[in-house]
Amino acid sequence: MINRRAQQVSVVSRKLALNFVWIAAIFTSSMGACAAQANTVEAVRPAGPGVLTKHFDWLITTSQRRYHHIRLPARVAVGDKFSLSFGSNTKTYTFSVAQIILKGDHCEIYSQSEVGHRRDKIDVVPCYAADHGR
Repeated sequence: MINRRAQQVSVVSRKLALNFVWIAAIFTSSMGACAAQANTVEAVRPAGPGVLTKHFDWLITTSQRRYHHIRLPARVAVGDKFSLSFGSNTKTYTFSVAQIILKGDHCEIYSQSEVGHRRDKIDVVPCYAADHGR
């Protein structure tokens, strides 16, 4: 009787382990598919305003602030620098483009970063890949 019970527990344990492996495989492949949809591009054409996420490094801590309705140039490319004006008490900021990631019709434009600092970014929807010419 004890051996039969041990065999039943062993069979159930194997089935659970196989189910876990299948779930992990499905999850991993779906994550890979999401990552495959995002790609780095050299230039984009923003078709709307952006949302700037600006990081601030304070003496003891860091913080971030989002600014909406950011006007962007008609074409943005890696290496570009452009001036942004934002906020209710208008601030001006020069944004240096270091990387552009395109995910469908959404793009994330990242700024240059110094070692150990968080990068500022602009999220734009809709946003499309631009041709290679200027």
